Parts: sequence; C-alpha cells; structure tokens
Amino acid sequence: MFSRRFQGQVKTVTVNRAPSGQFFASVLVEDENQVPEPVLETIDRAVGVDLGLHDFAVLSTGEKVPHPQWLERELYRLKILQRRLAKTTKGSKNRAKARQKIARLHERMVNRRQDALHKLSTDLVRRFDTVCIEDLNVAGMARNHALARRIAQSGWAEFRRQLEYKATWSGKHVRVIGRLAPSSRLCPCGYYNHDLTLADRQWDCPICQRHHDRDVLAANNIKRFAFAEHETGRDTPGVPGERPPVDDRRRP
Repeated sequence: MFSRRFQGQVKTVTVNRAPSGQFFASVLVEDENQVPEPVLETIDRAVGVDLGLHDFAVLSTGEKVPHPQWLERELYRLKILQRRLAKTTKGSKNRAKARQKIARLHERMVNRRQDALHKLSTDLVRRFDTVCIEDLNVAGMARNHALARRIAQSGWAEFRRQLEYKATWSGKHVRVIGRLAPSSRLCPCGYYNHDLTLADRQWDCPICQRHHDRDVLAANNIKRFAFAEHETGRDTPGVPGERPPVDDRRRP
C-alpha cells in the first residue's frame, strides 16, 4: 500500500536502514515540471531575517519565532538513556536495546528540528519574494563554549540551505549580506552604537531618540543592506556599516 504516489518516471529507488532500525526508501523521479522564471525583486515584497539564540528568527515585520523548548527536554532524556547504556555489559542484548533506544531518540530530535525548519522556510518563501539573511560565521561563534551547544542545535546552515533551494523552485530570491555588517548596532539615522553588548536587548539612539529592539532592528537592517550594497560598509572606510561621520554623529 502506497502512502504517496509520484507523478513522472521513477528512475531509482534506494533503501536505507537507519541506526534506529527503521527502513527508508529514497525515490528519484523525473518529471516535466520546469523551474519558474524568477519574479521581479522589490524591497516591498522582501523580508529581513535575523537568526539568533534568544529567538530562532526575528523578521523585519516584527514577528518572532522562538526556539523550540522541547529540545532541552529531549537532551535530559538522552542523558538518562546514556547512563543506562554505560551500565550494560558489552556485547549483551540489553546493550543493543539501549543503543537502539538512543538511536531512536536522536532520530526523533533530528526529525522534529527538520520539521520546524521546513515549516518556517516554506512559510517565508510563500509569503515573500525575497528573503534577506546574514552570512553567519557559525564555526567562529561555536568557539564560545558557553553557547556552543545551543548554536550547534539551531541548524542555521540547514535553514539557509532549505531557503535557497525552495526559493529556486518557486522563482523567488535569497539575498545574503556580509557577516561584518553591524545589523544590530546601526540606527537608520546613521548613529553607530559602539557600546552595545550581547546582554543589551534594547537601546535608545541618542541622535534621533528612537527606541530599538536589537533583533527587530537587525532584521530591518539586513533587509536594507541587502538592497543597498554600500550600506554594508564595503564602499565606505572605517567601521563596517558606518556612514561617513558628521559633527554630532557620536555625541553622547
């Protein structure tokens, strides 16, 4: 009995057995569907996405997508199963059963994360013509031992991969800005906040008196930088993203 039918000619079928004991079939199908022509990019039909640890994603529209809370509970369960595995005898049936339980838990964690990433990436590609993101230095950020596990769990690289291929299939676009762009530090008026730290979630601009949520500001700046290359600092000297200074630009 088929749970899903394919339109087109089936070329190959590859069957794999996962460590959890489940079997999966990968079906390669050749169809006649053509990739649609890319739509015209406009800033009005674009969205900036700021990926982070406090919230998984913050959109330039002000929407916030929180990190899934179930992941921490799964890690607690994983710790219990690993302790049970350590107490079993090597080569015993109980050890094999314990290893399979751990494999099933890992598989469930991966599936739940993939499901969340697929739902978010599909929603963004359907709603907007252009998705603007930042080129994150994940390897460098993971050197922070206090945040390494949370960063590794986030799946930012997989999220970007999904966005790019889904945008291609739909005739949409993904724009990526440089990792040095000061997305959360630069006010639209041009003021650059040198004193902003990771602990500061909000700040006020002393020049234009605007109150900023750093994540929403970052998402809007990512969108703005993606459509104006000079804003990322590649064409201006000094601090990346900082416009040429004026007399009172850094007035306290």
